[in-house]
Amino acid sequence: MRDWLSRSALRVENVGIIKAIKDGFAGIMPVLLIGAFIFMLVELEIPLYLDAMRVPGIYWHITFEQIYRGALGIIPMAVVISVSYTLALHSPHYSSRVLSPLVPSLVGFSCLLLLTAVPGFGARFVDIGPGGVFLAVVVAVVSHLLFFFFYRFRLIVVRPKAATAYLAQVVLLLEPVLFTILVFGVLRYAFNVFGIYNIPNHITERVINMLAGIYNGINSPVLFVMIFTFMYQLLWFFGLHNGEIVPSVAEHVDWSYVLCPDFFQFFVLAGGGGALALIVAILIVRSKSASRPALFSLPMGLANIGTPVLYGLPVLFNPILIIPFIFAPMVSGMVARIAVSAGMNATVIAGVSSTLPPGISGWMATGSLMAGFIQVLTLAISVLIYLPFVWIANNTSEERSDFAIEELMSRDAAPYLARKDDVGVFARSLFEEMEYDLRRGRGFYLEYQPMIDSHNRMVSFEARVRYRHASLGPLPPQLVHALAEEGRLLGNINIFVMEDALATLHSLRENGFTDLLMTINLSPKELSKPKTIKIIKDMLAKYNIDPTYVRIILSSHEVLDPGFDPWTLMSALSAIGLRVIINNFSLQLTHFSNLQRMGIKAIKLSSALTHEVQFNELSANVIKDIVEHAKPMTISAEDIESKAQYDLLVELGCEIFQGKYFSKPMETADLSLYLRLK
Repeated sequence: MRDWLSRSALRVENVGIIKAIKDGFAGIMPVLLIGAFIFMLVELEIPLYLDAMRVPGIYWHITFEQIYRGALGIIPMAVVISVSYTLALHSPHYSSRVLSPLVPSLVGFSCLLLLTAVPGFGARFVDIGPGGVFLAVVVAVVSHLLFFFFYRFRLIVVRPKAATAYLAQVVLLLEPVLFTILVFGVLRYAFNVFGIYNIPNHITERVINMLAGIYNGINSPVLFVMIFTFMYQLLWFFGLHNGEIVPSVAEHVDWSYVLCPDFFQFFVLAGGGGALALIVAILIVRSKSASRPALFSLPMGLANIGTPVLYGLPVLFNPILIIPFIFAPMVSGMVARIAVSAGMNATVIAGVSSTLPPGISGWMATGSLMAGFIQVLTLAISVLIYLPFVWIANNTSEERSDFAIEELMSRDAAPYLARKDDVGVFARSLFEEMEYDLRRGRGFYLEYQPMIDSHNRMVSFEARVRYRHASLGPLPPQLVHALAEEGRLLGNINIFVMEDALATLHSLRENGFTDLLMTINLSPKELSKPKTIKIIKDMLAKYNIDPTYVRIILSSHEVLDPGFDPWTLMSALSAIGLRVIINNFSLQLTHFSNLQRMGIKAIKLSSALTHEVQFNELSANVIKDIVEHAKPMTISAEDIESKAQYDLLVELGCEIFQGKYFSKPMETADLSLYLRLK
């Protein structure tokens, strides 16, 4: 079952249009959260709070309501722009040089306004609100398909010499924009011919009539509640939701089966129609991808506001979550209706705010503690229904994350941040979190590995930067470096590494380890800037550290890159007294004469050579040649895992060693204990 649901979810989410729609909804999540939070503040019925909000001359209550309407009232507009934009990015016809994704998104927005415009003079439009999401999605998809159809088969051909680049772009876009809007204009004309001037209201009325017609022949109260809830949740799942559906259907249906519309509100949709149950299930499972949005949405879920969860987490078009989303409220309605049949008083005797949490709202509305208990019971049952599906969705999300990381680690993945596929989206999300965590001083940390000489004496620690993602855990260093390099974050990381390593060295020296060296891995491409060199010089003075006790490790791949000038960097580091070690060294990567002219006194062998030295005669011969040619440089070897490997490298002429044979990398807190034991 789990594998089938996971495969189904991946197949659905890999459909280009579905993927773009979900990305589009993700883009408006912050607006939804703000709108829902402000709506909760507007609707809170707490006497002292209401008195404070309505002090003469203070208009917070009015302002909050205006913010709420400005945030949630534009959901369809935001959806059509965001979805159209992401559809354009996913389109094979999109090219950043010729066609901006902003153009089809504005066309989609224009088409939505065209369909919702009120006849008459002036720019007046229907207030479609959150219930117009379904219409917005349909308009975004259809306008996107039409736009790129007309763009692909346009009649006008622009000759490069016949117009400027600006005019050429205008001419290229003229046909698809014109014909797309024209098609929607014809569609709007057809609606007008049939007397339909308010399309969103017409859709809602048709849905209400359909629901009312279905239930007129139902004689079972429990079956009535279950079928009504099923249809209500199914329509909401596809974005066709309006707060007036329930009371409007009540005008056409004998609500004696379910007592009154308030029964549906308090005992079926309590917690935001399953939103609160989903949030609790996510927090219990500790979903890596959804825990943070769920935590932000928790206050709204307690206030029975489900919009942020539906459109933001999202439930929308999620083939795994559709099952509990539809069936959990059905079970809640069935349990509540059975409780009524068993004697529970569900008659609403007092008007209460719709934002009161489940348990409290049922008790205050009916005056019955049993009604509040039934609300809590149905919420607990809904959480149990959601839990296995949230667990499956979380595992599926982790599998996608693992795949994305593997894809990013492949050689042909770069450039990472510029990719337009899911891997690119994942890479950009990772980079943004890395950048944020670095600014906040979290996530990034240093690991220290001891460096031992041929007499088994501790001479130095090598400091290497690592990054621990909040949900994914420690990320591969190569991936972190590649993302940081492409996003131009290496300079800030260098400063963080230098500061942390020097602070650690200062602390160790104060504890009596005055002869210890600190070897620090840095990126040379961002290190050569005069500003960075000055910062390093100031750090050495700040911690009162003699530069002769510090070694800077630079990768040979970067130092000897044809596009990089190492001479300026070596001169700058030498000027402040810092010695350099060249890392990942092998005979094929450089020339000894260049290193000697740069003033390099030490090199570290590539782990590809040292790891195979016992079993590969060629590796041993290469190391022997390097040692002979590099004299009098100090030769370091890493990735030492056994005494036999260590003895062989000593015999070949290596002088400094590090690896699991001596010690695993340690964090700062373990260094003093290690040195005392050593």
